[in-house]
Amino acid sequence: MREFYGCSEEEAEEMVAAADTDGDGFVSIEELGAVMKDGELEALRAAFDEYDEDGDGVITAEELRRALRRLDLGGEDLTAEQCAEIVAAVDSDGDGVISFDEFKAMMAATKQT
Repeated sequence: MREFYGCSEEEAEEMVAAADTDGDGFVSIEELGAVMKDGELEALRAAFDEYDEDGDGVITAEELRRALRRLDLGGEDLTAEQCAEIVAAVDSDGDGVISFDEFKAMMAATKQT
C-alpha cells in the first residue's frame, strides 16, 4: 500500500484497517471483494497491480507465485505447478495468464461464495 499509493506507514495501516472487517490485520479476498462492492475499483486495480510485477496488464503463474510468497500467508510456498493450475482455473480465454477482467471475475465469484 505504501509503495503503490506513496503514503506513510500510518496511512497504509488506516487503509488496511478500513477494509479489514474481521480485524485480523490482513485484507482477505472476501474483504477486498467487499471493498469492490462499495465502488472501490481502484483498490481492486491496486491489488491486481501488486501481482502484475512487470506492469504488462496480466498476471503470470510466476508473478502469482512471487506475490503469494511476499504475502507470507503462513503456509508452505506454492509450487510453480500449483500456481499454473490456479492461473488455468481463472484464465477464461485460455491465453495462459490472468487479465484484469479475469481477476475481477474471480473476485466477484469469490464474493458470491
